[in-house]
Formats: sequence, structure tokens, C-alpha cells
Amino acid sequence: FRIRLFAPSGDIDSTTTIVEVQRRKGSAFNFSKDCRAILDAAEGRASSPQTKMPPLKPISAMSCLQGIKIDNDDDNDRADLKATEELLSMDQSDSNLLGLENLEELTRQSSTSQNAVRLATKNVVSGEDDSTSIRAAITSLLQHSSLRGDQSHLRTSKDEIETDYDERMHNLSLSVVHNALSFMAEEGSLTELTRMHSGWFRDTLIPVLIRDVDGARDRPHDACLAAKCLHCLAPYAQRSIADAGAVEALVEAQSFAADNHASLANMADRAIGALR
Repeated sequence: FRIRLFAPSGDIDSTTTIVEVQRRKGSAFNFSKDCRAILDAAEGRASSPQTKMPPLKPISAMSCLQGIKIDNDDDNDRADLKATEELLSMDQSDSNLLGLENLEELTRQSSTSQNAVRLATKNVVSGEDDSTSIRAAITSLLQHSSLRGDQSHLRTSKDEIETDYDERMHNLSLSVVHNALSFMAEEGSLTELTRMHSGWFRDTLIPVLIRDVDGARDRPHDACLAAKCLHCLAPYAQRSIADAGAVEALVEAQSFAADNHASLANMADRAIGALR
């Protein structure tokens, strides 16, 4: 988030200072807690105790659905995924963003059915159903923050809006991967998938995650998601991750985050513990 202080103009006799707090990205819930603490401090008040929210559960765990048989509709789930794939393939940035937001929802257990999550995560990691376009899109976003591959040779400077867009797309792609890894780990299929697609994990995903952890000082939200992904992968590819230099990157990120980003500091510590 961003904090700005505004003082009155010189012709106004006032000691009032206006405090503005903006959420640029990241969790809206966490921001609301931090914002209230900042504004309380600005007014000289002690912060009220924070209520810890319980973790969100999958839709299937809702009490109102217990005992009710839910028919999985593969055709609808595949249609949703196909629509997402088409949005990602369009030559329009707003459509691409919508497609990636859809994919993030489709891979999140708290937002959709297990069957839909299973179908989406398999396409993200293994490119099943005779289509590799979704995995190719995620790979391109992870590596280059662009759906069009490496654009560095174009030597074109980007304005703030374009840079924010690229960062948003990269962050969403990390969230998609974390959702997919978490679901597959819970389901028990991650062991087989890491074996079947070891090349993609070893040569593409793991180096990108370590690079993002290395960039914690500039983009801590990305580093936090990358650390979560490494923590998920640690039981299944511990040696490959450690040999690639993940522990050193995580230690450095944790050192920075200790005074700057509590979530990253906690996640880096957990990932380090899983890799040692």
C-alpha cells in the first residue's frame, strides 16, 4: 500500500495533517486491518485488538450442502475452461486479464467445485485434454510477465499503466500456480504429476519461483506467492529446489521481510524449514 501525508497550504494557520492510505495490490482484508492501525496511530489512539478470521473452506464443506448429492457437470466445467482459454488467446489486454482472473477463480477451492478445480489445475500443470495453451500462457506469464513471450528485444519503454498491468498478470499467474499446487497436494496427485512433468517443474517453474523470491525487495507480494509455491513443492522436489539455490534466496527474502512484510517472512521461514 501507499501512505501519503498532506499538510495545509502556507496561508492556512493549521496544524492538521491529512493521512491518505491507498491499497495498490495484495489482500484487501489485510489492508483494511493495516489501514485502521495506521489511521489510529495518526490520531494518537491505541489500535484495537484484531480478530483472527478462520481460513476459508471449499464450497463443498458448507454445512448447508452436507448430505446433498451434487452432480458434477463435466460439460459445463469444460465450457468454462474453454471460454477462459479463448480469452487468454485474444489480442486484447482487458480480455486477457479477464481470462486470467477466471482461471484464478477456477483453480481456487473456495470459489468453485472440486471437479472444476481438478480440471483447471490439470490444464495448468500438464496441459491435458489435448490442449497445452493454458499451460503455455501461464509459462509465458511466469517467465516474461507477458502472454507474447520475451518482449525485451523490442526495446520499448512502458508507462506506469502498462507496467502495473504486467505486474498484475504475473501476480495472478503465480496465484493460479499456487492454487493448482495446493489442490494437487491435498488430493495426492502432485507426486505423480511432478514425476511425469519433471522437465517443466525443474527447468521452468522452480527457476521462476526462485527468481521471484530473489526480487522480494521490489515485489514482495510476488515473492510471498513464490515462497508458498516452493513450500508446496518441497516434499516432492526438495533436492531440485535446494540445488537451484532456493534456500539462499529464501533466507535473504526472510531477512528483508522481517521488518517489512510479515506474510512473506512467515512463508519464507516455513519454506526454509521444509527444504532443510
